[in-house]
Amino acid sequence: MRGLRESLIELIRRTSAEIPDDVQHGILRWLEQEKEGTIAKSMLEIIEKNIELAKRKSQPLCQDTGSILFYVDCPAGLNQVDFEAEAREAVLEATKLGYNLIQRS
Repeated sequence: MRGLRESLIELIRRTSAEIPDDVQHGILRWLEQEKEGTIAKSMLEIIEKNIELAKRKSQPLCQDTGSILFYVDCPAGLNQVDFEAEAREAVLEATKLGYNLIQRS
């Protein structure tokens, strides 16, 4: 499972800090259509800035990134216990790096 943890950390970073291009383009289209001076326009401008800032700094786009769930199609021979251990360590490392904000109760 060499390289698995690093790949999972990168996946967590990207899913926390980036949104799909089509969603970003949709937000920009809405922004262009809003009238100047409206609350909606101001909020969309803030969202646009947050999207760019999160991507540039590799920081979570939202303060509540939610729970991390892994859905894995296991090929024959994959040791699921080892995968789970690597996934847990990747989440811990990603959290230490600030890529994911997990709230502990």
